[in-house]
Amino acid sequence: RISFVDLRMQYIIQKTRIEWMQEKINLLLQGASSEKIDELEIKVTKEIRELGEIREFILFCNQPTEYLEEDKIKRLHEIANMTYDDEEGKLCNFLTPDELENLSIPKGSITEAERQIMKNHAKITLDMLGQIPFTKKLKNIPNFAGAHHEFINGKGYPLGLKGDEIPFEGKLMAVTDVAEALTASDRPYKKAMPLDNVHRILRAMAKDRELDHDLVEFFINQKIYEQYLSKHETDANGAPEKLKEGIKSPQN
Repeated sequence: RISFVDLRMQYIIQKTRIEWMQEKINLLLQGASSEKIDELEIKVTKEIRELGEIREFILFCNQPTEYLEEDKIKRLHEIANMTYDDEEGKLCNFLTPDELENLSIPKGSITEAERQIMKNHAKITLDMLGQIPFTKKLKNIPNFAGAHHEFINGKGYPLGLKGDEIPFEGKLMAVTDVAEALTASDRPYKKAMPLDNVHRILRAMAKDRELDHDLVEFFINQKIYEQYLSKHETDANGAPEKLKEGIKSPQN
């Protein structure tokens, strides 16, 4: 999606340059003063610089971040209302509604509609595992697996469980699931995040009573992520694969 926006912005900038050159030629043919030409050139140079800044801002907002501040979202809406004439002379907005929605995501990299679709996987997990005739010893597996997106504050899904309603195993899976999603290097929509950023996000989620505070601190302080890598994700030389790719552990 963003590639079309970037091409559009480059088109608008180039179109502005061409229009300026044509206007400059017309002024010269009309015998306009050098002062008038200089004045127009200063104006157009400023306009092109501002368009370049808008392009860079859009590219910045397209990068997955922890949070996109309200003032940046407001500026995106202002940019979306700006207009230009396309090749056919049709008046168009800088951003389409779909592009604005995707660029204005305050947290993460998916829209609310996409998030609702994504949430279905937890319910599907419950439904699928619920049909398996587990032995008595394993009968709680569906509850454990299905609770990995439940939040301590009750705002998770699919059942909206809260506090002690969430099984310990579900709370544990919730912490590791977030950590794995943020550090995964095989996701086509984002790059793996450094561990210090991951730890900051985990602690922020614990502070908001989404994740269990004690489990988050245990995960970080006991370096569970590094232990997992050393045991299960090593290369031919025994070095952790993801750490080799640049995911550094913070100093605790």
